[in-house]
Amino acid sequence: MNMKNAITRATLAVALGGCVADLGDPQGGDEHLGKVQQQLCSGAQIKAAGYVWAHSPFPASYTPSLTYQHNSSGGTNTITRSGVGSYVVRFPGLGGGGTVGGIVHVTAYGSGPESCKVAGWHPTPGDIDVSVLCFDANGAPVDTLYDAAFSTYPTEVINHGYVWADNPFVAAYVPNTFYQFNSACNTNTISRTGVGKYTVKFPGLAAPPGDPQPGGTVQVTAYGTSSAFCKVESWTAIGPDEMVEVRCYSAVAGALTDSQYDVTYTRKNNLFGQAAGSRGYVRGDQPGAGAYSPLFSDQFNSSGATNTITHGANPGSYSVKLPGVAAGGGHVEISGAGLGSGRCKVTGWSPSGADEIVGVQCYTQTTAKTNSEFTLSFFQP
Repeated sequence: MNMKNAITRATLAVALGGCVADLGDPQGGDEHLGKVQQQLCSGAQIKAAGYVWAHSPFPASYTPSLTYQHNSSGGTNTITRSGVGSYVVRFPGLGGGGTVGGIVHVTAYGSGPESCKVAGWHPTPGDIDVSVLCFDANGAPVDTLYDAAFSTYPTEVINHGYVWADNPFVAAYVPNTFYQFNSACNTNTISRTGVGKYTVKFPGLAAPPGDPQPGGTVQVTAYGTSSAFCKVESWTAIGPDEMVEVRCYSAVAGALTDSQYDVTYTRKNNLFGQAAGSRGYVRGDQPGAGAYSPLFSDQFNSSGATNTITHGANPGSYSVKLPGVAAGGGHVEISGAGLGSGRCKVTGWSPSGADEIVGVQCYTQTTAKTNSEFTLSFFQP
């Protein structure tokens, strides 16, 4: 371990009151990856992915619904509650003997104004333990339901990248390379443009000219032990690079605040980076519209159909229809999007015939329901 990095990370943990994930050294290559690609994308990690719907927030420990969980090792994921609003999700068999970095996303679930975030993750070493914290609208810990997903990168993937933004105070930096990935074999970077304002650069991930759906999708999850939350404000291609604007806010005042976070950009894949299985994503870009088809460039459906969004009776209430991808399970992650401190969560999802219907509810930083843009990804590997 680089001692400078160790000191910096320890200082960050104290400054942010957060749990900083263990630093590791990227190891080896993937047996399914050619030697040339291994040389281009050094530090390949084992393929590992899992998700859970944490549907029972009060027991000390339990096995979440098998229908709504996944583990690429074939293991059964479990959840332990260590205190009010504090949980550890264990993904058995995904730790790779301590050689796995990866990325985590968390979305609160239900009809109330709660929010959830990731507080850290680490190999045990054979398993991956993900710490999740949930808060009420006043920033106090609260027991609630949530979705959580962990993945490293499939080394054969394209159009995919992620970072753990581990240093929220500096003007520009390279985020920890053990916890970032870029399928173009480039190094992602982050610039801080103001308090709580960040630009994440994914070099080489912009769609080629002529792609009818060049936008892709973005998911952002706040990281740390405070009640701050983060969202994607916008993203766009600049030349060959994809540029993602992230904003972080205090939970109570709704003021911009510096925070660590996780961010994933992907195009035509699921959030694991896989171009396989039932999957679809949308950017809810017309928050006040009654019913509409979201921007075609920023949506995708593995069945080839066009996704639609319908506004519900309440402010910030939406029903997203993903035709032809009904899976009888699967997973959903949602991020608030656009200007302001609006935040969004999933209220449920289920098949309707061949279609998957996903419910979304958005709030201000308090308990008020509000119309807001959002990004949503549904997938079942």
